[in-house]
Amino acid sequence: MIQDINGNEITIGSYVRYINTGTKGQVVNIRIDGDDVWVVLDNDLMYRPNLLEVLYSVNIGIQPRKNTRLNLKSFSPTCS
Repeated sequence: MIQDINGNEITIGSYVRYINTGTKGQVVNIRIDGDDVWVVLDNDLMYRPNLLEVLYSVNIGIQPRKNTRLNLKSFSPTCS
């Protein structure tokens, strides 16, 4: 489960706010590249999930890919 700064689940369709600038948008994709997790918003920018705040969620019926593996034990919540 991908979580925001408050521990709320981020899913495709969630409406989120980037805490550093206040930029808001809808989640259109969640990219997992090795141990890195990126949340892609409808502005085509990628954000670390720990720097986002879920404002509200919308279930639009899109399921995560079954072959995507996420190792949260090695996930570092620092911003690069």
